[in-house]
Amino acid sequence: MKQKQKNGPKSGGFIQGTGDVRVAQAQGNLAAEEKAIANFEASLATLDAAIKAPPAVAPVATAAASKNDGAKRGPSAGAPTGPSLAEIEDRFQNERAQLMAQFNSALRSTARSAEEVAEYELRNVELARIRTTASVEADQDYSEAQKKVILGLVEEVAAVERETVSLRSMRKRSRAAKL
Repeated sequence: MKQKQKNGPKSGGFIQGTGDVRVAQAQGNLAAEEKAIANFEASLATLDAAIKAPPAVAPVATAAASKNDGAKRGPSAGAPTGPSLAEIEDRFQNERAQLMAQFNSALRSTARSAEEVAEYELRNVELARIRTTASVEADQDYSEAQKKVILGLVEEVAAVERETVSLRSMRKRSRAAKL
């Protein structure tokens, strides 16, 4: 007498109609993943545009520039009642840069490969470089020669940080290849 195989694949469920439910569930899961990918790609496009876009208002100002704004108002304008436009713009740009860095860090934590992680780290390096460069260029207390020295150092720091990211990425890929 033949015994039925208990551990083998069962097609009876599919034949009886439960396969349709599983196919529908798989299609629903696929649609949800495609939507998540589309949202992720849209977020990346927004971040890329924000990184490449010039400041929306005025160039970044420093505290020194805002002191000069008070002097420009003159005695007829009365006592300042709040932050100057330069101070507001400076706060705005700082907040924007911090949020973009946080966004990159959040995306970095969802990265699936060493290349993706490196991409987000490089974006943060570039954001820091852009922010520091804008701040130095807007600082009215530095001479042009001082600005040139500082900007050269900013570029050197960014280059070293990019190299560090690249080396970390190569190490991760090398470890992954060994597994």
